[in-house]
Amino acid sequence: MNEPDYKNYTQDELLDAHSHINKEKYPERVKKLELEIEMRKNVKIDTSKAKANNNTIKKSDINRKTSIISNRVQPSNNYIQGKKYGILGSLEINDMKGAKRAIRNGWIAGTVGGLILLLPNLVILFNKNPNINVSVNFTSYIEIIIFFSLSFGIYLKKKLCAIALTAYIILSALYSIFILGRQSYSLLELILIFFISTSAYGIDKYHQYKVNV
Repeated sequence: MNEPDYKNYTQDELLDAHSHINKEKYPERVKKLELEIEMRKNVKIDTSKAKANNNTIKKSDINRKTSIISNRVQPSNNYIQGKKYGILGSLEINDMKGAKRAIRNGWIAGTVGGLILLLPNLVILFNKNPNINVSVNFTSYIEIIIFFSLSFGIYLKKKLCAIALTAYIILSALYSIFILGRQSYSLLELILIFFISTSAYGIDKYHQYKVNV
């Protein structure tokens, strides 16, 4: 496994890596992380001194300081971007926080889909009006179980559950269109497909970041 290059990490990524790393398994990486974090705290750029000593500063030192400045600015840009796009920020998976956000949106979307299926069935189940005679469709309860169980799998960061739930929603929609004669996809189905499929990518990125810390 390749050693991670912590010099290319942003300050937030360094702190996130330090909080998630297995300190017993990777003691040397922990030392490198702590050293890099301490170096970032002590770096101060004195512009007036840089101008006076411009001829003596090596090109590699200038590039290093510029890289540090860029890494410090990047978390702010990501924060602004997340504020701008709100929940659609799950599309931007550049760090561990982005991966967790995508996973969260996925299991919430799946849970909402299950609740939408459950509510009308509860109304039918507890209906006491003798003038309304609607039989219980037990097939729909199987569908509800599928939604809730796979959503819980997404919560546990199981990529296969996200893929399976996405495929199930797509196949169910195709069945309704081509077999039952429905005209097109519903808006709810498209929203669920988007967030649940994105969570599969988020789970993949989550495990990548977790291995590399």
